[in-house]
Amino acid sequence: MKDKICFSVVIPVYNKDPYILRAISSVLTQDYENYELIVVNDGSTDGTAQIISQINSPKLRVITQDNCGVSAARNRGIQEAASDYIAFLDGDDEWLHGFLSEMAVLVSKYPEAGIYGTNVIFRFADGSMNSNSYDALFPSGVNDGILDDYFRVFYTNALSPFCNSGCCIPKRIFQELGAYKENVILTEDTDMWCRIALKYPVVFSLSPLLIYHLEIPSNTTTLMQFEDFEVSKMLQAALEGDIVPDKFRASVTKFIAFQQLSLIRRAILLGHRKFSLKKLLDWRILNNYPLQFVFLLCCILSPDRLTSFLYGFFKRRDRKFGCKL
Repeated sequence: MKDKICFSVVIPVYNKDPYILRAISSVLTQDYENYELIVVNDGSTDGTAQIISQINSPKLRVITQDNCGVSAARNRGIQEAASDYIAFLDGDDEWLHGFLSEMAVLVSKYPEAGIYGTNVIFRFADGSMNSNSYDALFPSGVNDGILDDYFRVFYTNALSPFCNSGCCIPKRIFQELGAYKENVILTEDTDMWCRIALKYPVVFSLSPLLIYHLEIPSNTTTLMQFEDFEVSKMLQAALEGDIVPDKFRASVTKFIAFQQLSLIRRAILLGHRKFSLKKLLDWRILNNYPLQFVFLLCCILSPDRLTSFLYGFFKRRDRKFGCKL
């Protein structure tokens, strides 16, 4: 049955000429044959279009549009997709050989799920690689399954167990819940995953089948928004609208607090102390993260030396857990 499952692979790309060939090649060399590849060139101004044009494959379809942002590019790929299951890969990441085969297995085993993801291998600037262990999520010897509480897994591990380059979403989910929000720059992917997790099972495989390249600078690292992240606003509205299932209400509340901490850390590191203090005075942070509350308050009220220490601390955390600011 799994061989009959067809995927549309969507790669949104903007100015990734050093990496796009690697990403596309990692799809075209998959050991699973039943897929199409849609590359959405989001108005690249470097050599990306020329590199793509030199690739000759009947599976490849290239769509060119004006630069509208990564969410718009992903949504264009979703609109163009001919298959029932859509897998995403960013233009600077790469899949291992068996990624789509694993997705087909997961879809066959858990057809009711709203999203499927695999573990990630993080590659750092010095060439070293690391993959987080999530063995505790499932019984011994079990490699995949439905996560009991995606929100709890996220905040417990300080990041999602999968990322956008390592997930697959049924097209019917987008038709029901809507696509990626195009006016959102930060947490647009987390917002999508959480909208799904509120209503559908989230399936995860312990197998690390994606290489996520942390050595490549992120264009969102220095971005700052002076309002709550979109995912926080969405989940708060869901709580107030009584949309969150009872079994998730406590974990969603703590997840919002975790996202607020992330926003505050970003603001501190970018020098916005007044905004940081305003956001820190939130009962959810004090209730769920009292030690972090005190620590961040000291950082806000202390000289730059302590802020530098904070920056170093989170850099070390990023190295350990494979996440960015």
